[in-house]
Amino acid sequence: MPTCYEVWRYLDELIPSSQSEEWDNDGLMIASGADCKKALIALDPTAEVIRYAAQNNFNAVITHHPLIFRPLRNIGDEKLIIAVKNDIAVMSFHTRLDANSPGVNDALAAKLGLADTEISGMLRIGKTDKCSLDSFAQTVKTALNSPAVTFGGDGNVCKVAVLGGSGGDFIEEAIKIGADTFVTGECGYNAICDAADAGLNVICAGHYHTEAPVLEMLKTFIITAFPEIMCEIYESYPLKAI
Repeated sequence: MPTCYEVWRYLDELIPSSQSEEWDNDGLMIASGADCKKALIALDPTAEVIRYAAQNNFNAVITHHPLIFRPLRNIGDEKLIIAVKNDIAVMSFHTRLDANSPGVNDALAAKLGLADTEISGMLRIGKTDKCSLDSFAQTVKTALNSPAVTFGGDGNVCKVAVLGGSGGDFIEEAIKIGADTFVTGECGYNAICDAADAGLNVICAGHYHTEAPVLEMLKTFIITAFPEIMCEIYESYPLKAI
């Protein structure tokens, strides 16, 4: 049985820290030398996720968003206390998993059924059968099981760029690489309006829902290398809408 640290070393090599943004704080959040019999995979290391891991005897929690992002001033966070008390390793792969191939954006492109996908920096760009924007927005909503999508533009859809999470800063790049449509999680109102004026359709399908497809990829990484580990994906979407 591999230890939690051995799982960490494997993933750290597969998704190297050289790809992390300078401002990021991803990596091994809490170390443990325990055997890794059970691993819980989630997008967010919320208190609910860590409590579930402790209650169900998971040895490791593997997430996209970091457990510790800003410097700690004290050890008063319930998540940290529960994880340490229960000897649960926590490892997070944030911007390095955004940049990695395969990674967040490859998983998103595959989930949307894009063909002939290519890499352009952080973006992935691929093709879909030509259709209306309304029709493709519905396809995105269904594929990602998103509760709602917002979109702007009025052109047809054929060449699609994708970036999970917050993609507003990548609109100009999507235009430069010839995309007619950009799918992301969220971006500003003015950015969507400006993109439409420039001829680019923009579909925002939710930060969580555009990144969540990578969870199955993380699970595959682990069980391929360590088939003896029991892996479970936890749906950690924290928002509600009325």
